[in-house]
Amino acid sequence: MATASCRRGVWLGLSLFLALGLALGGCREPRGTMIFEGGPEGGTFYIFAGGMAKLFEDAIPGTRITAQRSGGSVYNLLRVESGSSGMAIVYANDALAGIKGELPNYARPLSGVMGVARLYGGSAHLAVPKGSPCTSPIQLKGKRVGVGYSGSATALSAEKFFRSLGIWESIIPDYSSYELAATDFRNGRLDALWQMVGFPSLSLTNINRETPIRLLDLGEAAKEAGFFQKYPIYTPSVIPAGTYRGLDYPVETFQDQALWVASNGVDEEFVYQALTVLFSDEGMRNLKKVHPVASDLSLAEGGRVGVLPMHPGAARFWREQEEGPAFVLPGP
Repeated sequence: MATASCRRGVWLGLSLFLALGLALGGCREPRGTMIFEGGPEGGTFYIFAGGMAKLFEDAIPGTRITAQRSGGSVYNLLRVESGSSGMAIVYANDALAGIKGELPNYARPLSGVMGVARLYGGSAHLAVPKGSPCTSPIQLKGKRVGVGYSGSATALSAEKFFRSLGIWESIIPDYSSYELAATDFRNGRLDALWQMVGFPSLSLTNINRETPIRLLDLGEAAKEAGFFQKYPIYTPSVIPAGTYRGLDYPVETFQDQALWVASNGVDEEFVYQALTVLFSDEGMRNLKKVHPVASDLSLAEGGRVGVLPMHPGAARFWREQEEGPAFVLPGP
């Protein structure tokens, strides 16, 4: 059975790869092709990035974009910072940490990552087997919990939440990919799974077909622990009843904001055109076919890119909109 320490090797490998890329100025994509960093297999980032890449390729002549699986939000920020990738989807909490120079294994403030648009809210999911005796996150003391890659936004959000409850040191975090964690969960080697995704999660949907799940309520515990006061970028959220088969009840949780970011080296005109395509009626309609969370896309919220400096192409687009005022997250 793979152990948590063994799984840490996955993130170590990603970290070493990133460090080399940053030192050498990045392993840049082939000329004419832009890399769009998504996220882990089965996660919303990867699905959404693929849908956006196809949308832009179909609508903007001469555009070639490769949507890429990745280690998630923190990894994506560093890839864009290094110039190795042109675009990515990241979480607002990680963007704020990056601006402050507080990302794991990277102490310098980001300077090459620019905001393009707010896409959707990604919600925390804490799943247990349907027959589990656990009805509250507090009851996971001494249990093995899959929390995603070490250093990823998913793992960092789990650590913040469980620390706020005072039980982080009492659980056994398992740092593995969604795919490996899903296998371990089905085989009973994990007691719970933590994901930070736009719902419905493809990974949890697939697991639920074979191993029925329950989602634990996180809202009440977060409020009692002062979680939202300590981490104001996280906001209360509800996963609606019926989001997953057999779950006929709403689940209180919290969400982060998924942001579309681009390198400061990406062409201004391309970013402007891409935003025009994405927020057109046809663009939003097509993305809803890719993933239901695209229903969260709106001009009213799209210009809220937090503390990140706005890409010139994005600034031009949002200035032309009557809606979408800049939204400032708590600063450094």
